[in-house]
Amino acid sequence: TNVIKVSVNQTLVAGSIKNSQSICYNTAPVMFTTAQYPSGGSGTYTYKWQKFVGTTWSDITGATFETYSADPLEVTSYFRRVETSGSCGTVYTNQLTVNVTPEFIAGVIGSNQTINYNTSPSDIVSVQASSGATGVYVYQWQKSTDNSTWSNITGATTNSYQPGNLTNT
Repeated sequence: TNVIKVSVNQTLVAGSIKNSQSICYNTAPVMFTTAQYPSGGSGTYTYKWQKFVGTTWSDITGATFETYSADPLEVTSYFRRVETSGSCGTVYTNQLTVNVTPEFIAGVIGSNQTINYNTSPSDIVSVQASSGATGVYVYQWQKSTDNSTWSNITGATTNSYQPGNLTNT
């Protein structure tokens, strides 16, 4: 008889993805990209991205490319890529983590004061501290005489401020 050849595809091996990262609340992470391509199988691959939601991995609608750009995130999230090679099977990459810092919430300073001309008001202090983000805060006090145009006060970089004597509101 004639000779026939039976070709056997190599075992499908998952690739890997990169760009685990830390981001600020409600910002988009940097695009997720390939660290290592899949190998074996038929030699052609299709991709699908998934996000860990609750207790299961869920497909991300429309995310069928090699790379993926996630929408802004509000909580730490986990992603992976599903790689399929024809009828040779489906494998999963490593998962990557996007750590999201808590939402930054500005503090609250003390209440309005009424003083006499050319006298000093009481110290202006924080009555509620800032919270969220990285937990490390930098302060810069500003002033305005029209409540519209604001300018930095040189050297006023602590969480409280003593304005000194004032001659206008």
